[in-house]
Amino acid sequence: MSKVTQLAIKLKRKPRLLIAKLGQDGHDRGANIIATSLSDAGFEVHQAALFQTPQQVANHAMQLNVDIVGISSLAGAHSALLPALIHALNALNAPNSQAKKIQLVAGGVIPQTHIEELKTEGVAAIFSPGDKITNIINTLINLYS
Repeated sequence: MSKVTQLAIKLKRKPRLLIAKLGQDGHDRGANIIATSLSDAGFEVHQAALFQTPQQVANHAMQLNVDIVGISSLAGAHSALLPALIHALNALNAPNSQAKKIQLVAGGVIPQTHIEELKTEGVAAIFSPGDKITNIINTLINLYS
């Protein structure tokens, strides 16, 4: 039995993710590959339309009741847009202290020098283009622990 199947049994549903692109970052091939791979592994994966604002992604995540939002970044705006998304998600959770915390992960071309700052801001995990899908899956599963 796979770890994703075990997690789905524990949750009584498939683990849910939203994969999105923020701002003017319009190249989505990598995001599509990851979405397909995670879906094949047993996750329930939703993909947002291109050119989303942080507020749009936060609203979409809340509507879908996802556990994790994955942002694919290639254009270099991650330093501004990821903290803005964290702020938008926190603002939507603020009225209800019982609301679950949606985990935020990012992948793509993110300079090594930015990773610690983004993690300090609240990004739970950051993946590079060379990361293996098994590593990504295991990291996502560990976010549920």
